Amino acid sequence: MVRRILAAAVLAFVATPALADPNCLGGGSSGLHFSYGVRIGDDFTEAEQMQFDKMRLRQQGIDADTAERTWLGCLKVTSRDANGSWTTDYYDPDTFEQKPLNLKLP
Repeated sequence: MVRRILAAAVLAFVATPALADPNCLGGGSSGLHFSYGVRIGDDFTEAEQMQFDKMRLRQQGIDADTAERTWLGCLKVTSRDANGSWTTDYYDPDTFEQKPLNLKLP
């Protein structure tokens, strides 16, 4: 019985930070979203995708040092603020709307 409780506590501790990531997989926007494109070649590598996302963010006025795709579809952007401190923000990759980090856990 104690092992089960301990295992459940460890699982909850490990899984809890992942629940705080914002969700950009849809459901929050209204209207119809349609996209199409032409692709030549293979999919982007992770490094190429980060470089492409950084270029798109800079076009929107967001000076990103790194831009990673999260498991819920958001862009996790790290940059330096005016004081030189590192900041992490989350953005929707389609609209570049800043998403809040949800730290209210169930």
